[in-house]
Amino acid sequence: NLIYGGYSDWYLPNRYELNLLYTNQASIPGLDTSGTFYWASTEYASYAAWTQRFSDGAQNVGNKGNAILVRCVRRY
Repeated sequence: NLIYGGYSDWYLPNRYELNLLYTNQASIPGLDTSGTFYWASTEYASYAAWTQRFSDGAQNVGNKGNAILVRCVRRY
């Protein structure tokens, strides 16, 4: 239900889309490469989902009860 910048078609990317952000980070101004993990929409199990870190491209599994940031994206 995010409305930002006049757009309402934001969504939580899957783990492969997050990895594309990492791979193309040089062309994405303002991408956080500090080492913070972000949730992916890809589930690992009923209690866990994948996460992505943009400092080194690491993907890990996080417990859904953990507070982890999200990076919403739009298709263009």
